[in-house]
Amino acid sequence: MDTEDRLKWLETRIASSLRPRADELRSLFSRDESRATLIEFLSNDEAHQLFVFGINEDRGGGLRVSLNAPKRILEKCISFVKTGSASQLHAGNFDDGVTCMDLSEVLPHADMFVRDVFLPLLCTDTDLMSEGEDLAITPDKLMDIIHRLLGNLEVTRGVENGKVMLPLPCIEVLAEAAAFHPRQPAVVHVLESAVVGWIRQIRHLLRHDALAATKQLSVEQNESIRPHHEIQMWEKYIEHMTSLLDQLKAPVATDILMNLNHANSAYAQSFGEVQSEIEIALEEAKARLQCFSTMLPWIHDMYRTSSIDRMLKVFPPLLQTVLLIWKHSEYYHSPKPFAQLLKMLSNEVVARARSLVGDSPFEDTHRSYTALKDALRICAAFRGTYLDFKETANAFNMQKVESTVITMARLRPKDKNVLFRTRMYGPTGYQHWRSGGEADNDGEQWVDSAWPPRNSKCFAGLSRFVERCNDLLDLVETTRHFFTLEEAARVGGAGTRALDALISDIHQVFMRTIRDFTSHNRDVLTIDERQHFEKAFFHYRSVIKTLEHRLAGVLRTSIRISPSAMSHLRVLEVFEGISARELLQRELQTENHSLIHELTEEFRSVKKMFESSASNVPVHVNMPPTVGKLVWIRALKERVGAPMAKVREVCPHALESDVGWQLRDAFTDIMNELEKYETRLLTSWSRSVDTDLRSRLKQPVLTTEPLESVQMPSDSRLWNRSSGASTSNDDVEGKANTVSGLKVNLDSKLLEMLRDVHYLQRSPHNVPIPAVVRALLRSTDSSTLQSQCTRMRTIVSKHNHIVKRMQEYEQMLFENKMRVIDELISEGTEVVTWGSADLEDFMEKTSSVICDDVYAVLTRIHNNWDKVKQMSHSWSEGALDIFTSHLQESRTKNLMQLIQEQNEKDEQYRRKLLPSGVEIHQLLQDSFETLEISAASPAWQLYTAQMDAMVLMSLKTSILTSLDAMYTTIANTEKSENDQILEIRLELVEQTVSFSPPLDRSASVDNVEDAVSSWLTFFLERSKLIKRLTDPTRTYSDFLTNDREVWTFLEAIQTEVQENTVECKKHLSLFDDYKFLWVQDVQQSFKDFLNGRPSPNPLRISKQSHKRRDDTSRIAGTGQRSRYSLRSPDAVNEAERVFLTSRSDHHHKGGQRDNVRSADDNLVVPGLSDFDEEIGIYRTARDNISALPDRKAVGWILFDFQPIKQVLTTYASKWMWTFIKYLCDQVTDSLDTLADFLARTEPEIESITGEERDTASFMKMMRLFNEVSAQQQDMDGRFSVMQRTVDLLEKYDMKLPNDTQEMFKSAPDRWNHLKTKVSLAKQRLGPRIQEESDRITRDLLRFSEQVQLLASELRSSDIFSRDCTIHDANASIETFFRRLRALQVEAQDLIELQELLETAVVNFSVLAQYQRDLRNLKLVWHHVKLVQDEQRDWKLKHWQRIDTKHLHQAIAKQKDIIQSLSSEVTDWDVYMGMIVSVNVIEQCLPLVEDLNHPAMRTRHWKQLVRVTGGLLQTDTDSLKKMVLGDLLELGLQKHADEVKAIVQRAVKDLTIESSLKTCEEVWLSKIFELKPHTRGQSKAVGPDLEAGSEVTGSEMMPHALLQTYEGSRTGGTRSKSMKSAVHSRSSDKTGGSVSKGKGGGRTSVLSLPVSLLNLVDDPSPICLLKNVEKIFSELEHHQWHYCS
Repeated sequence: MDTEDRLKWLETRIASSLRPRADELRSLFSRDESRATLIEFLSNDEAHQLFVFGINEDRGGGLRVSLNAPKRILEKCISFVKTGSASQLHAGNFDDGVTCMDLSEVLPHADMFVRDVFLPLLCTDTDLMSEGEDLAITPDKLMDIIHRLLGNLEVTRGVENGKVMLPLPCIEVLAEAAAFHPRQPAVVHVLESAVVGWIRQIRHLLRHDALAATKQLSVEQNESIRPHHEIQMWEKYIEHMTSLLDQLKAPVATDILMNLNHANSAYAQSFGEVQSEIEIALEEAKARLQCFSTMLPWIHDMYRTSSIDRMLKVFPPLLQTVLLIWKHSEYYHSPKPFAQLLKMLSNEVVARARSLVGDSPFEDTHRSYTALKDALRICAAFRGTYLDFKETANAFNMQKVESTVITMARLRPKDKNVLFRTRMYGPTGYQHWRSGGEADNDGEQWVDSAWPPRNSKCFAGLSRFVERCNDLLDLVETTRHFFTLEEAARVGGAGTRALDALISDIHQVFMRTIRDFTSHNRDVLTIDERQHFEKAFFHYRSVIKTLEHRLAGVLRTSIRISPSAMSHLRVLEVFEGISARELLQRELQTENHSLIHELTEEFRSVKKMFESSASNVPVHVNMPPTVGKLVWIRALKERVGAPMAKVREVCPHALESDVGWQLRDAFTDIMNELEKYETRLLTSWSRSVDTDLRSRLKQPVLTTEPLESVQMPSDSRLWNRSSGASTSNDDVEGKANTVSGLKVNLDSKLLEMLRDVHYLQRSPHNVPIPAVVRALLRSTDSSTLQSQCTRMRTIVSKHNHIVKRMQEYEQMLFENKMRVIDELISEGTEVVTWGSADLEDFMEKTSSVICDDVYAVLTRIHNNWDKVKQMSHSWSEGALDIFTSHLQESRTKNLMQLIQEQNEKDEQYRRKLLPSGVEIHQLLQDSFETLEISAASPAWQLYTAQMDAMVLMSLKTSILTSLDAMYTTIANTEKSENDQILEIRLELVEQTVSFSPPLDRSASVDNVEDAVSSWLTFFLERSKLIKRLTDPTRTYSDFLTNDREVWTFLEAIQTEVQENTVECKKHLSLFDDYKFLWVQDVQQSFKDFLNGRPSPNPLRISKQSHKRRDDTSRIAGTGQRSRYSLRSPDAVNEAERVFLTSRSDHHHKGGQRDNVRSADDNLVVPGLSDFDEEIGIYRTARDNISALPDRKAVGWILFDFQPIKQVLTTYASKWMWTFIKYLCDQVTDSLDTLADFLARTEPEIESITGEERDTASFMKMMRLFNEVSAQQQDMDGRFSVMQRTVDLLEKYDMKLPNDTQEMFKSAPDRWNHLKTKVSLAKQRLGPRIQEESDRITRDLLRFSEQVQLLASELRSSDIFSRDCTIHDANASIETFFRRLRALQVEAQDLIELQELLETAVVNFSVLAQYQRDLRNLKLVWHHVKLVQDEQRDWKLKHWQRIDTKHLHQAIAKQKDIIQSLSSEVTDWDVYMGMIVSVNVIEQCLPLVEDLNHPAMRTRHWKQLVRVTGGLLQTDTDSLKKMVLGDLLELGLQKHADEVKAIVQRAVKDLTIESSLKTCEEVWLSKIFELKPHTRGQSKAVGPDLEAGSEVTGSEMMPHALLQTYEGSRTGGTRSKSMKSAVHSRSSDKTGGSVSKGKGGGRTSVLSLPVSLLNLVDDPSPICLLKNVEKIFSELEHHQWHYCS
């Protein structure tokens, strides 16, 4: 077995065990390292095991292989282990030389294998037990060893899972072993060993070190020790203890201990004490956990709040809880546990404080600064609270210790030789602490345990955190200071750009320093022993000192260049914070002293200025005098106080020097002087304000003054024809008339005094007002007077506005209200004063009349008038139409663009004008409703007429503006090329040069004349868009459509448009000479040209008329011909004719190309000179057309000749290109044909040696000779013709391609060389050609015999018959196909050989016919199979469940498929058989539908079987199971009429049964009354039927329906009886057997005797029916219904 086979064996085992993905398994065996490991295991003697396992996705995923055991198994692993006898694995030792094992979890698998496999096998082997004395290891020994291994495995599993597992022995094995009496001691030994293991585990757990366990948890979680670690430790310990108790109470453990007790084992007795210890330890642990958990609520409160004050309130109750725990818990009363408890609390406080600071204190220094302050505050509060409780606890501890000492002294024996009288051991021995868990530390059991000092080791973490926070606080504060340098440099705080650059550089150095610091100290709050922070912080402090020195130098320079003390202070303010640092203060001490000296001088100068200006204080123009002086004084105080405050803020240390005290003295002196002056000012004002106020309040409130009124003129308008704009007198200022106005009579001194009072009593002055003034202002309040003055000014302002703006036609509207206003004005100028008690009433009355009434109404009327005026003026503004837009921006556009633009502007104007008209009417109505005046009043009629005239003139202006712009655009003849508004294109439309769009209405499309008319119409229709104000039922159209100015414009515009149209049409004659370019068809004309019939055109006639005269004599001698159709070879030689003949003629004539003239003497071909002359004509036309201008202006229209020029030049170029391309193609085709022939022929000629003896070589030679001979006859004369053609192409700037040009130059030499080679080859190979011809003829005869044999066998085969099976048919077809393909392969060469020899030995076309027949056969049989398979499925379906509609569709598809076959197959028998099978089913389907009728009964099916002669069981079960195939076997299509008759008979039977059932239901539902027969009453009434008794229809039915049932049993007699019954009923109505009696009842003369036939001898009473009229009516109704 090679290496690959061995690897394949491993691959199979790995795939079946691990079931990896294919790519993982492929990757495992393709990697070099994995492959090397596998080969080493297979071949190396020392490699005894192999492991295959999976790895994590983060390590690459997939499978790995190793000779060593993996450290961890993720999912599943397979191991291969060599046995002792196998060193190298090969085919002979794979089965017994290697062992495979799957495992996913090592310990569970090992436990399972040892317990369930090896232990039962090794410890219960009877053969091994019988040989136990001779073995070194007995089965009992093995049982003991394996149980020890199981115990260790189970204990290890428990440790791995974090649980305590007591290993249990295998009870089944021990029970089986204990059945043998000699092995019972061994079983007891195994049980004792298990119990000993339990005791060892329990003892280990009872020796639990709580302190170490808590520390271990914190280390595992990588955290400092905190309370939750203690909680987790105790919970885990309690869980272990509880688990132990549960395991000991398990049935297995109980059985083990019981068996040991029965065996009198000492371990069973001692185990009870261990169990008691577990319970005691569990209770103690629960008590300690409960005691410790009392702190958790306070710790949670500390985390739940974000308020620092609330956090601080948590510490007292928290430490109070700690104090109680220390008092009452024996465990936490001990120094070490208590110290650890305090350490956990301090760490918790540190953690909470750290959460406030965050992990990135340098991102937001302002927040971090506050957070660090809060963190230090929390730590300090915790430490202070702890010290407070420490004093309380230590005092309590000392008290308890002293009490314990006194108690112990009392217990000491009086005998000095006895130290202490007590028992050391036993129940009465001395107990240091009360048993039973956590007891109270009262009385004699107290143990001295003082609280640790503040610098104890348990607070080391808190101390280090506080120290770190202080360092960080300094660092953050420094960072904040230096962060301000960036903003200071940006705003230019240093004074110059150079200094700002130095500041910016200092900031950048600091930023690099802080980034370097933070990069090495990501977590600055983490404290460890490596002291990275301390080293980085020391480096940081060093750099900061250097930067502070540099910054001090920059600030010193900036201060020195400061022009004033305030600039100095500004510098210090810009660098506030950082300038207060200690080092900077020392460096700037000199500059600060200079600042103090300068400020001292400034204060002294302010004092001098105050002393010089105190007598004449400068007052601001907008301030009252007293307030102005007070503001001046306080401004001086601000001028002195602001610098002093800045000095105290930015450099308070400078005030502590001697010069600082001088500054303080100067500041105090000037401030005292200013305060004294302010006091004097306010005192003087208070003395004089009372008298002045009283005198000025007695003045009247109003006085008169003259005003200039503005009278608006009338709305007459003038139209300026030259400027195109309307002028209105609205724009002219009206006449100025003098009217009497009002003003408020308020003394300015009074206002000044009121303003003084107003400002002085408010902030920032807050001056107390004298009591007399307050009393005066109590009745005349300053604010009230001010508001009254403001109101009066408002009233006066509105009155003056009314007087100035009211027009003459408006005065009539307000005549009565103006009379009331005059009376109120008279009262205000004579009676009412500022101190009057009725001033408020006067103002209220005046404001109501003037402001609320007249002014509001007049303002509203004026606003409405202004809105109407503004709207009406806007109708004539902006781009009203395309012509006004053109005057503003000259752009030429086509008609569609103009129409679209005009329509848009029309629509915009409509949307603008229609709402304006509605709004004007609304505004007029609003004015009418506001005035509350009668509509018939003359004043309102005058006002309405004024507004109506304004609207009319605005509409007229709008129309005239548009008309004027249109006339200006159309009539202006002095325009440049770009000033025309309309662009007209000359285009070729329907073989005619025409305008696009048309100028007049000659066409049905959009034209210029219609567009102009529509534009003028819309201009006039503007007057119809607005209803008249005086008569809303009419518009302004009546005025404006008959306006003289409007009609003048309209006539002028129409005249200009008509004249311009006539001028434009003259330009169409330019293109008459070039009609032939587009009228004549290019291809047809060119074809006529080639046939000697050139198309006529004016250019040819004008250009060559003299040539016609020269050619007349020559043409007359040879008959009437075109001069272009020169007969060959007179004008054109034979080669030129052949060359210029089109390719289609070449192909059409085929082999007659060599004798063109002999084939048709009348064939004429134009020569090269004719081509030259024709191309020149079209080039002349193209040049003439291109010389025409591109654009031409005619009036207001700009003609664009480019479209017509482009079209015509394209036509001319197309004509030229048609002739030129023909010549070029002829040259190119001739050269390409020659080049291909030479390229193919030359190598083949050169390859002929004469030694070839095979058929392929012979074919090749013959093919070459024939081709060269065919080309030689017409190639020699073409070269001169091609040369002249190339010269003609160059004349018209047409060159051949480079490759073609090169080929043209080398073609003659290559052709001559080829002819020489062919001639020499024919002479050399003559005998060889004859010999090969004979041999080929023999091969053709042999092939012909094979073809005839195939044809005869195909015709005689069974594949055309329907009786042939599908399998046999397909096999035969494949056989014939193989034979045919072999013949076709052989025929490929023979066909060409036969053509080369020009013989007809074999008819090769029959092979194609045979191939078609075989393909059709294969297709037919394929369709046969499809049809049979589908029909087979149909025949197996239950005949009653068949979907006949679906089946009809399927049959139609089958017929379509069959009909799609070739018509050649319709005569074949297999085709006819397929048609028959489909037709049978199609014919049977309607019969199957009929047979599925519910009326069919078993008797009908029997009739069907008898008719068809089939074999079909007709019982019910057989009919239910019958399928469609069974019905088809009956041949229903042959008996279609009989089947339909049977179905119809079944339907009729069903109808009869339904009728009988209905009659039965009718009779059963009736209740009949009987009466005795009068003629035989004694005989008719019997004992059972009383007179007048009732009888049901069911009792009467048998007698009544007797004849009906008898008729139904006789077969077809029912229909006859029904007909007779109908006939009898009809006769009853006409006097038959049923007639009505006198009482209207019915009497029967037929039925009564018949019914009494059997009752003649019956002595029973005879009764008749009573009330039979209704019964007979219903019976007749039912009979008529069913009979019909």
